[in-house]
Amino acid sequence: MRLSTSLLASLGIVGAAVAQTNNEFPLNSDATNFTSRSALAGTSEGEVCQVFPAEFFNAIGQTDDGAGNTVNRIAGMRYTLQDQSGITQEFYEGGLKGDDPLAPGNVDPTNDLVRFGPFGTPASSATGAVAWIFTVTLGTPYDNPTPQADIWGFIDLPANAAWTADGVSIHMCGWGNSPVDNPNLNATIRNFVNIVDQTAILNGTNPQAAVSVDNTKMHRIWLTTPAATLKVGADIDVNAQVCPNPNYGAAGLYPDQNAGRNDGVAFRVVDANLPSTAFTVLGTFGPSTANPPIPVSGFVPGSPGSIYLNLPWLSDSFATGATDATGFFEQITFPFPFVLSAPVGVMTFQGFGLDFAQGRVVPTNTASFDAQ
Repeated sequence: MRLSTSLLASLGIVGAAVAQTNNEFPLNSDATNFTSRSALAGTSEGEVCQVFPAEFFNAIGQTDDGAGNTVNRIAGMRYTLQDQSGITQEFYEGGLKGDDPLAPGNVDPTNDLVRFGPFGTPASSATGAVAWIFTVTLGTPYDNPTPQADIWGFIDLPANAAWTADGVSIHMCGWGNSPVDNPNLNATIRNFVNIVDQTAILNGTNPQAAVSVDNTKMHRIWLTTPAATLKVGADIDVNAQVCPNPNYGAAGLYPDQNAGRNDGVAFRVVDANLPSTAFTVLGTFGPSTANPPIPVSGFVPGSPGSIYLNLPWLSDSFATGATDATGFFEQITFPFPFVLSAPVGVMTFQGFGLDFAQGRVVPTNTASFDAQ
């Protein structure tokens, strides 16, 4: 009963129900340092794919479908595209993919979970570069049946032989040259970007051989969901910051808690559907591998979703407070400098909100960091 006891002991603010709104779930640090097709040549059509990795996030989008059933709902995507010559209209597609069963950890190059488009870039009189932020809401939301697996958002970019004078690319934030993100560069950082060269596949290349990987950047591709979301971030020394702080991008996933930087830890809960609502964040050591997850309804009947934290849960809440009128809550629980005798390794957290209006508890996704 620790979940119920922790919630009832630490929370006490009444929430108000609002009309359903989709929340953004970005992976990047909310900064841009340049635009890129990654390894996709201008002469190739193909998919630039951004992973939302299961080793850091489980149960993205877990919510009630309105009929009392728990789903892991992805409502759509948001992304930033740039055309090097706005006066020439470009057409692109996008969607969601899963992991490749033949190459776990990489995107499946031959199977789409969702595909939308083609869409054209807006009419423009700009002869130079112009960029847009697009939001796509799926006519039928995607209810993910595998919430403990990687999911990839992708944009299928058209070929343009005039690249880089013309052609479409995606804004990104990176930690190589001219960084706008700054994870622990001594850590082993996973490949957050895959590129599928569909022109090469069409010309006979084995699909797995047409996939290249990139662990130097994240592209500005977001998911949207009606569910409550949780991110864990790094509170970084002002002398080391290169992007908005706390950093909820790669630095939040790979904080540098070694001597010389001693990143702190912050938490951010977002749910525009639950303004002025109390949330608490619980945690555990290790990755999120709970199988099977524990239904929240076992603690508070009528609640959607599940608890994905491995046992034992740590007894104290890591963040407790209320969302504001927009559904935003942030707490820097361990400010810089957070001095430890050694990095703590992997920790995983999950938030829980008290929705008094509907008499239930609302869980977020899990969010982990890997302090190497």
